[in-house]
Amino acid sequence: MRRGSRLSPPATGTATLVLRDPDALHALASPVRVRLLRHLRHHGPATVGTLAAGLRLSPASASYHLGRLAEHDLIEDAAPREQRDRRQRWWRAAHSGTSVDIIGGDPAARLAAAAMAATVVRHSAAITLAYLDASERGEVAAEWRAAAALDDIGVQLTAAELARLRRSLLARLETYRGRSDPAARPPGARLVHVSLHAVPWLTP
Repeated sequence: MRRGSRLSPPATGTATLVLRDPDALHALASPVRVRLLRHLRHHGPATVGTLAAGLRLSPASASYHLGRLAEHDLIEDAAPREQRDRRQRWWRAAHSGTSVDIIGGDPAARLAAAAMAATVVRHSAAITLAYLDASERGEVAAEWRAAAALDDIGVQLTAAELARLRRSLLARLETYRGRSDPAARPPGARLVHVSLHAVPWLTP
């Protein structure tokens, strides 16, 4: 995985956590944990019960996976210490994003990063497929169907050009990150999933 690969743009948290530890990378190779972390980043703090209901998990399962995320400082307790109640425990994302730096890392870190990346890609594909299903059922407004992008483009680039392209696209997306605060959103804005995959084309 290339340096700077992100899970998603956040709605909560501060700074970007750089992962190098294989155990932390393995923790994010779980589809459930990726969904939980993305939910907290996009929608803000939530209780175990709310997360369990929203993601169709049992409270025990949600609590376990949240605990694993907390072990690696990916999420944190959202309630002041004096107000903490394990029955209604609030969690929030601890960072605005997650990047991976395994350049020169050991084989275990590379394997863990690959597993995490595969999980993220599968989750991104599931989001896109869910949109396509909803669109086919007529549940997506025409203006959103017209605006949505499912482009697949092959271009000839050097490695340096690809790096510049990635940086320019991410910089453009950064201009919208401040809208995590509802007051900063224009009327009609909604959460949009943007998945950038720009890799050498190695298959026929």
